[in-house]
Amino acid sequence: MPISGPLRRQILQYCRRDVPSKADVERDYAFIENVDIRSAVVDEYLTARYIYKLGEALAVEKRDLYSHVKFQVIQYASIYEVIIGWMLWEKLAAHPEVRQLQTVKTVRKLSTLPRSIVAETKQGSEVFFATEKELSAPQQKIKFSDKVKTSVSLGFVDKNLAAEIEEFFAARNGIHIENAVKNQIDYELDLAKRAYWRLQPFRVGVSEFLRAGLLPANAKVQHGLQQ
Repeated sequence: MPISGPLRRQILQYCRRDVPSKADVERDYAFIENVDIRSAVVDEYLTARYIYKLGEALAVEKRDLYSHVKFQVIQYASIYEVIIGWMLWEKLAAHPEVRQLQTVKTVRKLSTLPRSIVAETKQGSEVFFATEKELSAPQQKIKFSDKVKTSVSLGFVDKNLAAEIEEFFAARNGIHIENAVKNQIDYELDLAKRAYWRLQPFRVGVSEFLRAGLLPANAKVQHGLQQ
């Protein structure tokens, strides 16, 4: 049976006490013009903070702690991913680097060389006539690491922060069989904390880039330091 009575109210009050209001978080992410994306970001942020407070209230450990931490990593990584995607595909879609990011080259074999043409190749290689064509790659097929690199090149993500964002994303997609091992739990806990801390400089960077076209100093991080 679920917990009821005063104990339930006490736990809920503890979880809600320090979680920011939805209105406050919406103001933080007001720079996202796409209402559906902004709403999703706000919901993911609030659920991550709520789960953090629930784990803190219950003083969870070991396997229980891992499940709480893993959920937070998933939520925060999704926030980074969706905002980077929104910047690239909606705000900066016409930029040459974004267009290049979406471009893939394909080669179509036409025919083998006639015997009258001799070409030197490595043993086992084949020489043939072919056409090369550029196609637009589906957004979901583009590697996240390439999206992050383009974000750095365009100037709205700090290069040190970018390395950590890729780490958060990799952890979100990773499956760790050894998740009960203490050092794995500690690693995931560190990731969840950093993923939360780094949202501030990331958010400031994107917002200020949209406003002024520059990455401000408080949007940059140094490895090993909380900014």
